[in-house]
Amino acid sequence: MSSQTEWPQSLKDFANRAFAACNDANRKAVSDELRALIFDSFQNGTIHTTDWANASLKSLAGPSVAKKSLKKRVAPPSTPAAAADPDEQARKEKRARRFEREQAQFQHEENQANLQSTSLASRFGSQAHNGFAKQHPAVDADVADPNVIDWDEHTVVGTSTKLEKPYLRLTSAPDPKTVRPLSTLVQTLELLKKKWRTENNYGYICDQFKSMRQDLTVQRIKNEFTVKVYEIHARIALEMADLGEYNQCQSQLRGLYAHGIRGSAMEFLAYRILYLLHTKNRRDVNALMAELTEEHKEEVAVKHALDVRKALVTGNYHAFFALYADAPNMNAYVMDHFVERERINALLVMSKCYRPGVALSFIADELAFQDVAEADAFLAANNAAAYIEPTPAEIAALAPAGKKKKARPAVPLDKRQWDAKAAMQPLADAMLKFRKVDLATTMSWFSTQWNRFAAGGSAPRSSDVIRRIEVVWGRERLQIVLPRTSEPVTLGHLRQEIASITALPYEKIKLIHRGLIMRDDRLPLTAYGLVEGSRIGLVGSRDGDRPGAKTSQLSVGEQKAREKKAKEQDTSESGLMNRITEALDSAKLLFPEVEQLEAKVEAEGKAEGVEDTHRRVSELLLRQLLALDSVAVNSDTTRQARKVAVKQVQQHLDRLDAAWSRFKAKPAV
Repeated sequence: MSSQTEWPQSLKDFANRAFAACNDANRKAVSDELRALIFDSFQNGTIHTTDWANASLKSLAGPSVAKKSLKKRVAPPSTPAAAADPDEQARKEKRARRFEREQAQFQHEENQANLQSTSLASRFGSQAHNGFAKQHPAVDADVADPNVIDWDEHTVVGTSTKLEKPYLRLTSAPDPKTVRPLSTLVQTLELLKKKWRTENNYGYICDQFKSMRQDLTVQRIKNEFTVKVYEIHARIALEMADLGEYNQCQSQLRGLYAHGIRGSAMEFLAYRILYLLHTKNRRDVNALMAELTEEHKEEVAVKHALDVRKALVTGNYHAFFALYADAPNMNAYVMDHFVERERINALLVMSKCYRPGVALSFIADELAFQDVAEADAFLAANNAAAYIEPTPAEIAALAPAGKKKKARPAVPLDKRQWDAKAAMQPLADAMLKFRKVDLATTMSWFSTQWNRFAAGGSAPRSSDVIRRIEVVWGRERLQIVLPRTSEPVTLGHLRQEIASITALPYEKIKLIHRGLIMRDDRLPLTAYGLVEGSRIGLVGSRDGDRPGAKTSQLSVGEQKAREKKAKEQDTSESGLMNRITEALDSAKLLFPEVEQLEAKVEAEGKAEGVEDTHRRVSELLLRQLLALDSVAVNSDTTRQARKVAVKQVQQHLDRLDAAWSRFKAKPAV
């Protein structure tokens, strides 16, 4: 193996130095920056030419001054009198001791967060922290971390009497003259509550609450009033569907509850459970549930959130929407963010279970719509508003009595029957927008390279580059052959090839792999988990016919689909025999490949391409078996013909699997 296919030793030394120099506060930032730096170097082809011995990371760049003792890092007195004041000196020493205690507590909470702990003791102020000093070594408070702000140095007591103040991000030490003390903040809260009820101006209210939260933070006020401010702001944010502000309040409330400060802890625990259900974060939900006590589970709001989780896990959409319609506190506001997703899920289940259709009024009642008009609008927004044509008798019943029909009467919404079969595919397409894009999946390629590097492995070879991708476009299959280059093929290259073949606009090409939309054109295809010959989907880019084709002309795929449907509807004996013969003939084309694979396995030496051949041929043979199984035979002749055909295909499939088993059992050459 040449040196050009291995990670350079200087890079490994650089990575070791970086991780040795970081601490708990900046470890994640160092890791992220290091990954990005190596990734960019590999993409640019400079991984072997970069001077890693002199490289540096911004996340490790601390202040130029040396670290000082926290006890000694006290602001110098502004006047000689202040320096000589013993009371002032005593207050400073008291603040320093308080900061040391809270720094130790903060470090413990950070360690718990890094371990992704969901201990309820840390959420609701139990006695878990009381024994912390006995169980863990004390934090070295004499050494200042340059990456942590010395809040004690900037703690102030405000003197402002203004009730209203716009929120401005702090860029320097806070000025006590512009900070409102606790007594003023209490009056401000009452004013804001009154204005919210009368004016309902969320932009103004949100800005004022953020300003209040800032004043509380710089004064380090942590009491029941602080909890009240965050809880009210969180509820207003939920009411206005502002999950960003809600999350900020929720995270701060968890820390305040952990200090034993009283508040509506159970109410916000329920919101947290529902929010995790919205984000489909099953790991955190399960970890949180594991530490819930029976007392917590009996709380009305928490019990409701757990019932919602149970309904989702079991797929009981009837129970889910009953809980949505009867939610305590503001649980329904959190559920609003994922109720659309669950409605589409429920409609997908209905589209498979109710055939040929179901009443629109039933859908409206079952999925907690306000009325049939809202249900119809929801279906239309997801291209699933398909209804069964009424029978002549139903049309006659809709016509006004005693009047001559001039036009076909419109079917009222509450009388319409939803066409389940026609709506299935649009609903499946609509469900794609709710797919959770996992960053780990997106960066799978780089993670693989990182693991290779950590294990001392080699860099990716040029032979790993992808050259062929199969694109599924509706009922068509496109074989995309990518150009040969020395660089890894990116998503942008693939989209350009598809645009040149299909005449679709580049920006309208939406590609999906394993249910995830591939978005970043700069990433290599392997970052999305693609390999040579992978199959991806092309959706959301076509309103009718292909661009450039006549609107009245069917595409090749659509024409074949119509022919296939016509054959399936032909139930005559000759039609069924034709389908059986066609499936068997297609399978017979694969029989020689089965024999070739058997010979290749039995031959001496290393057999190339056995795994790919086995996967492809077995899949195609299974398709023909399914095609034969779908033939609804109605006579002894067709039944016997299908039996013979199935036997032949199954025999070759068994031979293929047996050869594959022998290949896997062979010792490595």
